[in-house]
Parts: sequence; C-alpha cells; structure tokens
Amino acid sequence: MKKTISYILLVVLIFSAVPAYGQESGDAKIIFSENFGGNLNRWHLNYGIIGLYYDKVDSYIGQYINLNSSDSMESVPFGVEEGKVYTLAIDIKGKDRNNLTILSFFAEDGKKIASDEYQLKNNSGLEIWHTGFVTVTAPKGSAFAKIEIKGSLSGAACCFDNVVFCEGEVFYSGDFERRKKESPLAVDSSDTVYSELKPVFFEDFEDEKTDGWIYHDKKSESKVKTEEGSASTGGFSLMLKDDLTNGMVGITTPYFDIEEEAEYKLSIDMSKQSGPDKPASGKLVFYSSENSMLESFSFFGETVNWNTCSVMCIAPKGAVKANIILESGDKTGISFVDNIMVIKTKDKPEPDKMAELNKSSIVLFLGSAKALVNGERILIDKTNENVKANSVNGRTLVPVRFIAENFGAEVGWNDSTRTVTLTLKNKVVKIVLDKAEIDIDGSITPIDVPAQSIEGRTMLPLRAFVETVMGKKIFWDSRGLIVITDTEMLTIEKDSKIIDKLIEYVK
Repeated sequence: MKKTISYILLVVLIFSAVPAYGQESGDAKIIFSENFGGNLNRWHLNYGIIGLYYDKVDSYIGQYINLNSSDSMESVPFGVEEGKVYTLAIDIKGKDRNNLTILSFFAEDGKKIASDEYQLKNNSGLEIWHTGFVTVTAPKGSAFAKIEIKGSLSGAACCFDNVVFCEGEVFYSGDFERRKKESPLAVDSSDTVYSELKPVFFEDFEDEKTDGWIYHDKKSESKVKTEEGSASTGGFSLMLKDDLTNGMVGITTPYFDIEEEAEYKLSIDMSKQSGPDKPASGKLVFYSSENSMLESFSFFGETVNWNTCSVMCIAPKGAVKANIILESGDKTGISFVDNIMVIKTKDKPEPDKMAELNKSSIVLFLGSAKALVNGERILIDKTNENVKANSVNGRTLVPVRFIAENFGAEVGWNDSTRTVTLTLKNKVVKIVLDKAEIDIDGSITPIDVPAQSIEGRTMLPLRAFVETVMGKKIFWDSRGLIVITDTEMLTIEKDSKIIDKLIEYVK
C-alpha cells in the first residue's frame, strides 16, 4: 500500500512540473513582437497620456509602456494563415484587473473577419509584473491580424511589455529568468517594419525633417512643421493648420519615381484634433516627364480619431513621377498626418508576347523546313521542303527571299549577274552570289561568309542579313530557335514557356 501511494505521489509530482498550458519552446516562430526598446513606429496610439518608462529593478523588463483608462494602442497589421494556431503573450503590471487585449483578424481585402477580447489580467491584484497569454486559431479567410491593448477601466495605470505573437501553442512562464532560456522573446524591430515593404515613398516625421516639402499658402508665414506628442505612431506627426479665414492650406511632398501602369498603394494616418470643420484630405498625383499632371487620386481623413486612409491605383501611361498633396480642413481646423507610405503592389503588366509575335515576326528552327510567320505555320518553300535555315562552317545561313518578302520587301533576281535586289521602303540592297559583301544604296558592307545558293535559294548569314539589311532584332535559343522581330521581345529568364512552345511549332 505504501509503495502504491509512493507511485501516485511520484506521478503527481511529474505532471505538476509540466506546464498545464501548451509546450514551452524557444524555437517557436515569432510573427510579431515588441519589447518597447525603441520607437513606437509599429503602433497606432489613441491616448490621453501614454509614456515609455524604464524598470530599474528588472532588467528583463527594461523599457515598457504605461496606459491610463482612456489610452489604447493598436499594432500595425501582420500576416497570418487561416486555420493555424497562434499564441499571444503580454507582460502586465498594475492593480487593476480589468485591462483588455483585443485580437482582430482580417481578410486579404482588409475586411474584418473576427475580433475577440481577452482579459490577460493580473489575478493577484498586486502591482507586480506577470505574464498573460492565450492560444487562438486564425479563422477561415484570415490573411492579417492586429493587436489592440487598452488601459485600465477604473482609472489606475497599467503597464505592458514584451508583446509576442508566435506560431503554435506555447507556454509562457511568469519566471523571467526561466523565460529568457526557454520561451520566444520579444524584440524591437520597429525601425525595420517599413523598410521591409520597400516603399517608393515613406515619411514618419521622427527625424523632424521635411526637406523638399512645399507649403502653398503664400499669405501665411507658417512653414511645414512637425508636432511632438500628437502622432499616430512614434512621437512626431505633421500638423496641418489653416492660417487663413477662408480657403485651405496645401502641403506637397517631394517628387518620387514611379513606373507607368504599375499598381500602387498609398496609406496615410490622419486625425482631426480641433475645429468644427472638415478634416484633412489629399491627393496622390502622377506626372509625365514634362511635369504635366496626368491623373490624381483623392483620400479623406475622419473627423476625430486617428485612422488609416488608403488608396489603390494604377499609374497612368506615360507617368514617371508622383507626389502627394495634403490639405488642411477649412477655416480654423487643425489636423495631423503621420506614416505616409507609397508601395508598389504590382509591377507593370507584361505584354501578351504571343499576341505581339503573331502581329509581326518570323520564327525559324535550324534544320527545319517549317516556319511561323505572324503566328501562321507554313513551309519556308512550298515547292521544296529541303529549303531551311542551316549551319554551314559554324555560321547560320537563312533564306533571303522568304524573310525579305514576309517583311514587305520586293525581291528581284538577275540571272546574268547572279544578283538579288531587295527594294525596301528606305533603301535598295544588292546581293551577288559568292561575294562576301552587300551593296546598300551604293555603300559596300563586307560580310564574313559570302552569299551562296543552297537548294536554288540565296542564303546569307543570319545577323548580317537580318540586322544589317532588314533592321530587325534576333532572339536566338541554343537549341536552334530563331525569332526575328521589330523590337527585342524575348528573354530566356522570363519567357521560357513561350520559347518552348515556339520550338514545338517549328521544329
């Protein structure tokens, strides 16, 4: 009996040593984290008083954030996968047990799918650091998520640190020394989040510089200036204040380069802090190389709190640069803008190259009597299937009449002088068999292989004839494919499928 009791106690002790919630893992993949050791560029702040403080007693905590009853902060969105399990953990300190964390999931188009509230509270009710964590499964259709942290509901200050959102069901110990060894740790990466997106234009005003920005109200002495303490994220934003009794102030960003017909997304945080009138608005404007305005896309802020405005647009044809025009609300209103970012979401669409080839091209293959002319498969010579592009002594020879006539030239033959005459729109070309030269409008151009007759057809070196005489472009594939076009169209890196299909047609 004593032995049985001993075994039971041993089992109880073993299981009590194992975390009851998930599994502790320092290798879990972190999706989003923040230890508040740097700036707050990844957080939207809605606050009365928010402060960064330093814990001198606990080095693990270090710098942390303090929220009061009216304060809240929301992270920038981060990517998730539907159906995947995640753990959210936050270190919390404060006497109030009623602080709140909200985790929201969004679809690819930005539509909110789900939003759940979690009270990761201090169960002891004592003003000591503890860790709250919860495991969630991303709902169907999820592509992004955000974390919102709200302060005390009773007015007492609450402190937060080490926000971690990671993959899997992970146990977080309240023992910080143990945590440092065994759990995924929060890091400060706020300075890199925007650079990872490779924006074509970005400004968060944290360096308090607005070099190259233009203030359009000549009657006012106000300049483009940043404002401390009224920022969407970080510490600074741009203040838009109308100093006129009528009309609106306009502020323009410097130009930035763009690509015509590419897709762009503008996002900008905007807030109206005072005044009874309408909030700030703006335009993303595209320009030609001659500085002509081609097209503009408008956006509008809300009347009170910080919100993120976004515009999706396609740069018009001919556009080479863009800028952003910001306007304050009318009369005496004061507005703020922050985190202005323009990113290219899609490159300029590739042209339908097969359709372009079908308009004007000749496709040949070494040793084949088949050809494609403007997309139509034909024989090079209907009367003689032995007429084909050939390699002779390391030189590729192509049939002169076939190529010239299909590109619109007139072809004549003088049997007594053994001369082929090509009449093109802007020149006359004479080719004499067995001579290593071409006469172009009376000017002699030497070639490394003489013109020769093969199967009763005049043949010339590929590049000498196609490029020098016809003024066309050549694409060559090492398998023997020859594509002759008006402009350079194909590359091996991008067009392998088209190249394979052309070979299949003419080989």
